[in-house]
Amino acid sequence: MLEGKYDDQRVLIHDLRRHLTAIKGLAQEQGADSVVDYVTKIKELPALQNRIRYCKNPMLNVVLSRYEELCYERGIAFQVEVRDKEYDFIAPNDITALFGNLLENAVEAAQNTAEPYVELHVGSPAVTDLFLSLTNPCSHPPREDGRGGFLTRKLNKEQHGIGLKSVKAIVRKYDGTLNHEYDRETKLFNISVLLKDKV
Repeated sequence: MLEGKYDDQRVLIHDLRRHLTAIKGLAQEQGADSVVDYVTKIKELPALQNRIRYCKNPMLNVVLSRYEELCYERGIAFQVEVRDKEYDFIAPNDITALFGNLLENAVEAAQNTAEPYVELHVGSPAVTDLFLSLTNPCSHPPREDGRGGFLTRKLNKEQHGIGLKSVKAIVRKYDGTLNHEYDRETKLFNISVLLKDKV
Protein backbone atom coordinates (compact mmCIF):
# COMPACT_ATOMS: atom_id res chain seq x y z
CA MET A 1 0.00 0.00 0.00
CA LEU A 2 2.87 2.33 0.89
CA GLU A 3 4.60 1.63 -2.42
CA GLY A 4 1.34 2.31 -4.26
CA LYS A 5 0.95 5.70 -2.58
CA TYR A 6 4.57 6.56 -3.29
CA ASP A 7 4.13 5.65 -6.96
CA ASP A 8 0.99 7.83 -7.10
CA GLN A 9 3.01 10.76 -5.79
CA ARG A 10 5.76 10.20 -8.36
CA VAL A 11 3.19 10.11 -11.16
CA LEU A 12 1.60 13.33 -9.92
CA ILE A 13 4.97 15.09 -9.76
CA HIS A 14 5.71 13.83 -13.28
CA ASP A 15 2.41 15.27 -14.52
CA LEU A 16 2.77 18.59 -12.71
CA ARG A 17 4.05 20.44 -15.80
CA ARG A 18 0.97 19.38 -17.72
CA HIS A 19 -1.27 20.53 -14.88
CA LEU A 20 0.40 23.94 -14.83
CA THR A 21 -0.04 24.26 -18.60
CA ALA A 22 -3.73 23.37 -18.22
CA ILE A 23 -4.14 25.97 -15.45
CA LYS A 24 -2.57 28.63 -17.63
CA GLY A 25 -4.91 27.73 -20.51
CA LEU A 26 -7.97 27.81 -18.25
CA ALA A 27 -7.00 31.22 -16.89
CA GLN A 28 -6.61 32.63 -20.40
CA GLU A 29 -9.75 31.04 -21.88
CA GLN A 30 -12.30 30.70 -19.08
CA GLY A 31 -11.25 32.94 -16.21
CA ALA A 32 -10.50 32.58 -12.51
CA ASP A 33 -13.44 30.37 -11.49
CA SER A 34 -12.36 27.52 -13.76
CA VAL A 35 -8.80 27.76 -12.37
CA VAL A 36 -10.09 27.58 -8.79
CA ASP A 37 -12.16 24.48 -9.62
CA TYR A 38 -9.22 22.77 -11.33
CA VAL A 39 -6.75 23.50 -8.53
CA THR A 40 -9.28 22.33 -5.92
CA LYS A 41 -9.60 18.98 -7.70
CA ILE A 42 -5.82 18.57 -7.86
CA LYS A 43 -5.48 19.33 -4.13
CA GLU A 44 -7.99 16.57 -3.34
CA LEU A 45 -6.00 13.88 -5.15
CA PRO A 46 -5.00 11.05 -2.74
CA ALA A 47 -1.33 11.44 -3.71
CA LEU A 48 -1.31 14.88 -2.07
CA GLN A 49 -3.09 13.90 1.13
CA ASN A 50 -0.31 12.37 3.20
CA ARG A 51 3.43 12.57 3.46
CA ILE A 52 4.41 8.92 3.46
CA ARG A 53 8.14 8.82 2.76
CA TYR A 54 10.40 9.71 5.66
CA CYS A 55 13.52 7.80 4.67
CA LYS A 56 14.86 5.02 2.43
CA ASN A 57 13.70 2.24 4.77
CA PRO A 58 10.23 1.03 3.65
CA MET A 59 9.29 -0.59 6.99
CA LEU A 60 10.17 2.53 8.95
CA ASN A 61 8.05 4.54 6.51
CA VAL A 62 5.09 2.23 7.12
CA VAL A 63 5.37 2.48 10.92
CA LEU A 64 5.80 6.26 10.91
CA SER A 65 2.90 6.72 8.49
CA ARG A 66 0.64 4.70 10.78
CA TYR A 67 1.50 6.84 13.80
CA GLU A 68 1.18 10.03 11.79
CA GLU A 69 -2.42 9.01 11.00
CA LEU A 70 -3.07 7.95 14.60
CA CYS A 71 -1.80 11.27 15.94
CA TYR A 72 -3.91 13.17 13.41
CA GLU A 73 -7.02 11.26 14.53
CA ARG A 74 -6.31 12.05 18.19
CA GLY A 75 -5.36 15.70 17.71
CA ILE A 76 -1.69 15.17 18.55
CA ALA A 77 0.99 17.12 16.69
CA PHE A 78 3.40 14.63 15.09
CA GLN A 79 6.85 16.05 14.36
CA VAL A 80 9.31 13.73 12.66
CA GLU A 81 12.79 14.30 11.32
CA VAL A 82 14.58 11.29 9.86
CA ARG A 83 18.01 11.30 8.30
CA ASP A 84 17.40 9.76 4.90
CA LYS A 85 19.38 6.55 5.24
CA GLU A 86 18.46 2.92 4.64
CA TYR A 87 19.05 1.52 8.16
CA ASP A 88 18.99 -1.87 6.47
CA PHE A 89 21.14 -3.51 9.17
CA ILE A 90 18.01 -3.62 11.36
CA ALA A 91 15.57 -6.44 10.67
CA PRO A 92 12.11 -5.21 9.59
CA ASN A 93 10.43 -6.93 12.56
CA ASP A 94 12.84 -5.14 14.92
CA ILE A 95 11.99 -1.78 13.35
CA THR A 96 8.30 -2.52 13.82
CA ALA A 97 8.73 -3.56 17.45
CA LEU A 98 11.15 -0.77 18.37
CA PHE A 99 9.34 2.18 16.83
CA GLY A 100 5.87 0.73 17.39
CA ASN A 101 6.35 0.24 21.13
CA LEU A 102 8.07 3.58 21.69
CA LEU A 103 5.55 5.57 19.63
CA GLU A 104 2.57 3.77 21.19
CA ASN A 105 3.75 4.78 24.66
CA ALA A 106 4.47 8.35 23.56
CA VAL A 107 1.04 8.77 21.95
CA GLU A 108 -0.76 7.39 25.01
CA ALA A 109 1.14 9.71 27.36
CA ALA A 110 0.79 12.79 25.13
CA GLN A 111 -2.94 12.50 24.43
CA ASN A 112 -3.85 13.37 28.03
CA THR A 113 -1.91 16.65 28.09
CA ALA A 114 -2.94 20.24 27.38
CA GLU A 115 -0.76 20.59 24.28
CA PRO A 116 -0.18 17.07 22.99
CA TYR A 117 2.68 16.34 20.63
CA VAL A 118 5.16 13.62 19.76
CA GLU A 119 8.58 14.65 18.46
CA LEU A 120 10.89 12.07 16.91
CA HIS A 121 14.40 12.55 15.56
CA VAL A 122 16.18 9.66 13.84
CA GLY A 123 19.72 9.84 12.58
CA SER A 124 23.34 9.40 13.48
CA PRO A 125 26.61 11.07 12.53
CA ALA A 126 27.96 7.54 11.95
CA VAL A 127 27.47 6.15 8.48
CA THR A 128 25.23 3.26 9.49
CA ASP A 129 24.28 3.43 13.19
CA LEU A 130 20.76 4.44 14.14
CA PHE A 131 20.11 6.97 16.91
CA LEU A 132 16.61 8.02 17.85
CA SER A 133 15.32 10.58 20.31
CA LEU A 134 11.62 10.65 21.19
CA THR A 135 10.05 13.42 23.28
CA ASN A 136 6.48 13.89 24.44
CA PRO A 137 4.65 15.73 27.22
CA CYS A 138 3.50 13.55 30.11
CA SER A 139 1.15 14.90 32.80
CA HIS A 140 2.38 12.58 35.54
CA PRO A 141 5.91 11.32 36.18
CA PRO A 142 6.32 7.71 35.04
CA ARG A 143 6.61 5.36 38.02
CA GLU A 144 9.80 3.32 37.84
CA ASP A 145 9.60 -0.39 38.60
CA GLY A 146 13.07 -0.62 40.17
CA ARG A 147 14.41 -2.72 37.27
CA GLY A 148 15.06 0.04 34.74
CA GLY A 149 11.48 0.08 33.45
CA PHE A 150 8.19 1.70 34.33
CA LEU A 151 4.99 0.57 35.97
CA THR A 152 1.98 0.68 33.69
CA ARG A 153 -0.99 2.89 34.57
CA LYS A 154 -3.37 0.67 32.61
CA LEU A 155 -5.93 -1.47 34.40
CA ASN A 156 -4.94 -4.75 32.76
CA LYS A 157 -1.38 -4.85 34.05
CA GLU A 158 -0.56 -8.37 32.81
CA GLN A 159 -1.16 -7.39 29.17
CA HIS A 160 0.79 -4.13 29.36
CA GLY A 161 4.26 -2.92 30.25
CA ILE A 162 5.85 -5.49 27.96
CA GLY A 163 6.69 -2.99 25.21
CA LEU A 164 9.74 -1.59 26.97
CA LYS A 165 11.04 -5.14 27.55
CA SER A 166 10.80 -5.69 23.79
CA VAL A 167 12.67 -2.44 23.14
CA LYS A 168 15.42 -3.46 25.59
CA ALA A 169 15.82 -6.83 23.87
CA ILE A 170 16.31 -5.06 20.53
CA VAL A 171 18.84 -2.67 22.08
CA ARG A 172 20.83 -5.64 23.43
CA LYS A 173 20.65 -7.42 20.06
CA TYR A 174 22.31 -4.45 18.32
CA ASP A 175 24.85 -3.71 21.10
CA GLY A 176 23.07 -0.43 21.72
CA THR A 177 22.13 1.84 24.57
CA LEU A 178 18.84 3.12 25.95
CA ASN A 179 18.38 6.21 28.10
CA HIS A 180 15.26 7.91 29.42
CA GLU A 181 14.49 10.89 31.59
CA TYR A 182 11.50 12.85 32.84
CA ASP A 183 11.76 16.60 33.52
CA ARG A 184 9.36 17.44 36.35
CA GLU A 185 9.41 21.16 35.56
CA THR A 186 8.56 20.94 31.86
CA LYS A 187 6.66 17.62 32.27
CA LEU A 188 8.49 16.24 29.26
CA PHE A 189 9.55 12.61 28.84
CA ASN A 190 12.47 11.75 26.56
CA ILE A 191 13.78 8.37 25.54
CA SER A 192 16.81 7.86 23.34
CA VAL A 193 18.10 4.70 21.70
CA LEU A 194 21.32 3.94 19.86
CA LEU A 195 21.57 0.80 17.73
CA LYS A 196 24.93 -0.17 16.24
CA ASP A 197 25.59 -1.79 12.92
CA LYS A 198 27.83 -4.68 13.94
CA VAL A 199 29.08 -5.38 10.41
